[in-house]
Amino acid sequence: MSLEWFRDTFEARSVIEDWRRRYNEVRPHPSLGYLTPLPIAGSLKNCLSTDATSQMAAV
Repeated sequence: MSLEWFRDTFEARSVIEDWRRRYNEVRPHPSLGYLTPLPIAGSLKNCLSTDATSQMAAV
């Protein structure tokens, strides 16, 4: 069991933000082929913008 005590809300927010960034930007995820979510999100964003551009050209 993991337990953390905080002195105040500022410390809690800081620790939680550090954890969130590490989880989403640094830690590799097995379900994403051991990549971090950040490059996956970038490639999806590029894919979606390319799809939107090609759909606009077709109209």
